[in-house]
Amino acid sequence: MKIKAIITALFLSFGLIGTTYSDFNIGWAAYDKGDYKSSINEWKSSADQGHVKAQTNLAIMYGQGKGVLKDDKKAVKWYRKAAVQGHAKAQNNLGWMYGKGKGVLKNNQQAVSWYRKAAMQGNMVAQFNLGWMYDEGKGVLQNNQQAVSWYRKSANQGDSDAQFNLALLYRQENESLKGGTKSLKVKKEKFN
Repeated sequence: MKIKAIITALFLSFGLIGTTYSDFNIGWAAYDKGDYKSSINEWKSSADQGHVKAQTNLAIMYGQGKGVLKDDKKAVKWYRKAAVQGHAKAQNNLGWMYGKGKGVLKNNQQAVSWYRKAAMQGNMVAQFNLGWMYDEGKGVLQNNQQAVSWYRKSANQGDSDAQFNLALLYRQENESLKGGTKSLKVKKEKFN
């Protein structure tokens, strides 16, 4: 009796998973045609079932106002749903929302926390952002060693802004030994 119930539950869950991915893919097809309202409807169905990429896409659409009215609070809601499930892009973007105070109260400590979660998964943009937070002392104590470490991880994946900031940090260190001045860095957090 229990085995029959387990098998039935498995078949039902596989059916739902197929529907979730089907809705997600239909959403992409609509998006590619510029039919943002249809893509949102399809992704909403998948997102409600826990599909992290659909949740992230909805967040982006709300954040940009594509197919819906721009609504940073709804963007944060959908980023958070995907972020707590471990989706690195959503974690980075939620960190960015906290860092900018979009849809939430500005909170650099929360930004750092979300950037760190995404950076630990190898997200290049989050690694840059975490390096930048350490470089600027936002949400954490300023720490050049940590900044260099995170910039290097991002730079090794090809992020040109991280490569630039890393070079400037090395130059700054070299100039400070010679009594020089601080160089300008890329002064921005990045959105994935």
